[in-house]
Amino acid sequence: MKVALFGDTSGINQLIKYLPKENIFVLVGSYSRTQYFDEIKILSESLSVPFLIQPKYKSSEFENFLEDFKKLEIDLIWSNSYSVLIRKEIIELSSFGGINIHASYLPYNRGPNPIQWSIINQNKYTGVTLHLLDESFDTGAIIDQIKIPISMSDNWLTLKEKIEGIIDLLIKKNYKNILKGNINTKKQENKEANYNRRRDINDGFFKWSYSTIKIFNIIRALVNPLPGAFYIYKNDKIFVPKEKSINEIMQIKFDIKSFLYQENILSGLKFEVAKVSINNTIIFKKYFNKFEFNDQTLSDLKFKFFGIKKEAIEGYFSINSIFWESKKCIVHVNFSEIIEESKLLNTLVEISNFLKQELSLQLFYFFINKQKVKFHSSLKTYEANISCFKCFTITNDLRYVNININLNSK
Repeated sequence: MKVALFGDTSGINQLIKYLPKENIFVLVGSYSRTQYFDEIKILSESLSVPFLIQPKYKSSEFENFLEDFKKLEIDLIWSNSYSVLIRKEIIELSSFGGINIHASYLPYNRGPNPIQWSIINQNKYTGVTLHLLDESFDTGAIIDQIKIPISMSDNWLTLKEKIEGIIDLLIKKNYKNILKGNINTKKQENKEANYNRRRDINDGFFKWSYSTIKIFNIIRALVNPLPGAFYIYKNDKIFVPKEKSINEIMQIKFDIKSFLYQENILSGLKFEVAKVSINNTIIFKKYFNKFEFNDQTLSDLKFKFFGIKKEAIEGYFSINSIFWESKKCIVHVNFSEIIEESKLLNTLVEISNFLKQELSLQLFYFFINKQKVKFHSSLKTYEANISCFKCFTITNDLRYVNININLNSK
């Protein structure tokens, strides 16, 4: 089978690594990525095959390209890391059509920059898909695909590295059958599809009034060597070339001494970063035998909260642990004075709303020192089944009041 490889340097190199040299008859680059021309030409010379450039559609050179491509009598087009649409007129010149490798789990994140978009959209996973070429971007029937979880510790570079490894795996797994013409496919679920536009440098803009999680995702999706996320300060563009942690972003946003401080008021409660110690070493994971919380903690970052009419601090809270995938977290709250049961619940709901707004969390396991709460109703001892929300329980060791609030259940 005579194969034409379309791509940039890295994409073509990945294909060359596995495809037999005798099957490769031409290398094709895109007019939009001139920076790769010299490297692809060197590759073509090493394989003793021609190097062609796909011109802009309907340009004067496009017809000449079609003529040159037609003379090669190609059986199959295989594209990898290719930046422009391979037009129907080109695909029809190949006996078996064409296939493409797309760096997402189709039908999700069709189109350009799928790695960046998957992080910015805070997708739980991405992937790699091997699919047929058709008249649109990334819409052809699926030959094979592999899912890749996206960790909160990933940036676009670490995710790109994972994706490159999976591309290698997909090529190695499928190329022999493809070269024999044995291709089984399944249609994409178009109802679930989303399409992203091509990003440019101005898409890195963010405001510090955005939620913490949104800022976090924009920054990690665009770290060096990309131009980076940026904000405007005193009419200047300030770029953020390196990752910032959730802690660092919240410190910038909610420390009143920060020059980028963002006042946050919810139903009369105001939240600010606090420089206090509230039982750093207490770990509440021991109360959750049924659940596994990951190691992402914010326990070194505390918040104080107070009413805007009454400037006296009402209390402090810290996030002990977060499980990002299911959007739940453990929160320790320490009140400055003994609090009535009814006011306690209202306050915890406001803290929940604040954390939902900033971190997109939904389920909150609150622990409050028992001696700080004045009760007017009987309490049930803490049970293993914690499906009861907005109700008071006490841990078996009688140290803490536990209240679980699920904002998704409203």
